[in-house]
Amino acid sequence: MSTPDLPMEKVATMVPAQAGGHRYALALLLAASTLSAVDRQILNVLVEPIRRDLSLSDTQIGLMTGLAFALFYATMALPLARLAERMRRPLLLGGCMALWSLFTMVCGAAQSFVQLFVARVLVGVGEAGSGPASHALVTDITPPEKRARALALVGSGQPLGALIGLACGGIAADAFGWRWAFVLAGFPGIVLALLMLFTLRDPRPAIGADDAVPSAREALGVLGRKFSFWMFVTGSSFVSTTTLAFGAFFGSLLIRNHTPELEALAARFSPGLGATSVVGAMLALAFGAAGALGVIVGGMIADRLRARDPAAYLGVPALASLASTPCFVAAAMIAAPLTALGFLSLGIVISSFAMAPVLAGAQSIVPVRMRATTSAVLFLIVNFVALGVGPLSVGILSDAIGGADGLRLALAWSAIGGPLAAVAFWAGRPALVRDFEA
Repeated sequence: MSTPDLPMEKVATMVPAQAGGHRYALALLLAASTLSAVDRQILNVLVEPIRRDLSLSDTQIGLMTGLAFALFYATMALPLARLAERMRRPLLLGGCMALWSLFTMVCGAAQSFVQLFVARVLVGVGEAGSGPASHALVTDITPPEKRARALALVGSGQPLGALIGLACGGIAADAFGWRWAFVLAGFPGIVLALLMLFTLRDPRPAIGADDAVPSAREALGVLGRKFSFWMFVTGSSFVSTTTLAFGAFFGSLLIRNHTPELEALAARFSPGLGATSVVGAMLALAFGAAGALGVIVGGMIADRLRARDPAAYLGVPALASLASTPCFVAAAMIAAPLTALGFLSLGIVISSFAMAPVLAGAQSIVPVRMRATTSAVLFLIVNFVALGVGPLSVGILSDAIGGADGLRLALAWSAIGGPLAAVAFWAGRPALVRDFEA
């Protein structure tokens, strides 16, 4: 199998000149990451209009925002990653993007919970093929000392997509209805899929990474012996459970408890806006702008610290997860909506420090022909746990507690993911140093 890292002069020639080189490749992958997040996150700001229109319970919302996506996103990630190890990755990326964009538009035609659930499952199927192949491409074309920053750049598409999806989704819902919001969100992905198919080439042949692909059993055997990888997985699962629970329900918390204040705030900007637009803008600030800032800063910090301490790829996520916990608790419990938004934004910034070092660390401890598989295993477990458990558990707990404070208390309880993540990340630091050396 190929060695994980390559000389810089080899890296510089990986991406074909006619495709615009390294920057063009990163720009396309950033755009793909952004649109995937738009299609994924827009549902969170449309929860209340959909709930009223389709008469859904909080448990059904938890299923729809979490398990419906995670069900096939998690289970399809690994087989699609194995396919990415063998075929031209831009072809896989373009096809998957076309699939998830199409079914995002189909969500707007749903007439029942079952129809919307199935459409969201198929969105998850499409997006399952995006992350692993994208991360492997970024790692292949970037030298090790800049890897966290490059992955942070592409990863920042997730919060940027959340910003666009939540802000524009709320405005579109107030202006045209929630059904058209889905249609408008899905269409750009079809265009980008064509660009991906016809202008981006796979760099693997140029870097001599055309050796035999290890079998799934061999790849899992390699990962099974790397304790640091499983601490990346465990810590990411815990911290993502918290952030995804807030992403699914924080907008509902604001609308249920502060609709008059939100409508008054909307009226200051435009008579045509409503509470949904304001909530969309607030969520966009927290999960979009704040999240993008955290991802990029976290990547820069991790690359700088790694030069002195390779274990920084786990140390930074550990400290960030712990420090973000009180912010999430405050965001759930404070009654003033703007103050709660401030604490949520701070929590998202800090917790997002973990994303780039986790991806860079996991990709850097495995051979070239295992990178998509490694990312898929990471995402399979993290998304199955975080998407499947986070929103659903908050919905069930909210329904069980009941009353005006049920959702507030359920969200506050979900912040326990931060301390648990910190313990897991910190425990893997010694093993990460050994895995880098190996």
